[in-house]
Amino acid sequence: MVHSPASGRPPIPSPAAHDAIISMFANQADWLIPNVSGAVHPPAWAPPLNAEDLVLAGSHGVAITPPEPDAIDAGLDWLGTTGSSEVLVWSAATNADANIHLLGRGCRDSFNPRWMWRDLEHPLPAPRVETDVDLMVATERDRDALLLTATVPYVARNQISRILDLATDPRHPRRTWLLIARQKRRFSDGEVIGAGILHLGPDGHDTTAGLYNLGVDPAWQGKGIGTALTIGICRIARDNGASRVALNATPSGERIYRQLDFVIAGDGQTWFMPGSILRHRPSHAEIAAAEAIARGEVDRLDSSIARWESLPNGESPIGYAARFGRPETIRWLLDHGADPDIAPMWSAGFRAEAIRAASDGRWLNMPRGPESRTPLHEAICGNDPDLVRMLLAAGADLTIRDSQWHGRPLDWANAFGHSDLATLIEGAM
Repeated sequence: MVHSPASGRPPIPSPAAHDAIISMFANQADWLIPNVSGAVHPPAWAPPLNAEDLVLAGSHGVAITPPEPDAIDAGLDWLGTTGSSEVLVWSAATNADANIHLLGRGCRDSFNPRWMWRDLEHPLPAPRVETDVDLMVATERDRDALLLTATVPYVARNQISRILDLATDPRHPRRTWLLIARQKRRFSDGEVIGAGILHLGPDGHDTTAGLYNLGVDPAWQGKGIGTALTIGICRIARDNGASRVALNATPSGERIYRQLDFVIAGDGQTWFMPGSILRHRPSHAEIAAAEAIARGEVDRLDSSIARWESLPNGESPIGYAARFGRPETIRWLLDHGADPDIAPMWSAGFRAEAIRAASDGRWLNMPRGPESRTPLHEAICGNDPDLVRMLLAAGADLTIRDSQWHGRPLDWANAFGHSDLATLIEGAM
């Protein structure tokens, strides 16, 4: 069963939720292909998707593959020929084997899309907007205003022309609409302050419509504009033969969608591969080592692997073993000379070893991973007050910034809303 909507309707049976996810996932693949360039691998691919398929979305092409290693490699090889600068890999559901294969090839964790859907048989409410705006389907005459938009989330200037072309090309049956909200002005067109995209699947396929990139300028949020755009998109979908609308929601958007009787079907999984990894892929030996650590197969590991600084995804061997819950592999790595990695050792139960490592300045403030996080950054990310106290007692440096967000440990505690950890850090200053 899946979560029930705010209206109190009964939960959706799992088979229906599964079908909704697969339909949404296929619609998203069909939307991504023309949106990123039209290039797809394999060239003959057409909906529907298989439930386990992965969608590898590069900046200049989309590969659809089963989650097997050889197929993933073939898709990445092809994307490398397209000039793609990076890759976002989508899975309709969490997939443990795909996770091992992708992390071992240098991918990193990304976000978990929350799939939601609404049956269009149920009546749609009338929108109530608390400000003067006009909602309209974008046309060519809106191009300049959209290109000037800098504060509406998900409206990217480098994608506007392609999206408008898809939405207005008279040579093909219409399957894409861009709905926009413009501020009302008496004598001129107002600024674009909100937008959302509707995409229908190919004729003859599933009648699930996809809602994408819905966002409202932060200065105009809380006035009903996002709700009105959602209702408007649902009406367009219904009027063009769709039986339901599906989307993947952000935490902030989920509240709006629940109020409009969208229900949660499930959560997906995504991974990110930087362009540097796509261009310089890990060796077979590096991939094999990462997969052996993930599966706890220490008999497949050479002792030299323990002394590697990092695995293809940027984590230390100990951090990687801890991620997959492999304490026996952590013990093997330590016994074979691995450098300590304090936070994952602590979380995996190697607390005496972590305390001993924290007494050595080499490891206490060692930045690790693609974001150059120190053990104290990791402790805050994991919301672990005991580890924070231990590191502070050991004299952890409170001034070091990570390389992604450029935040000190106190900045991280405040950003995550961990006020108790912020108090501990302030007390150590």
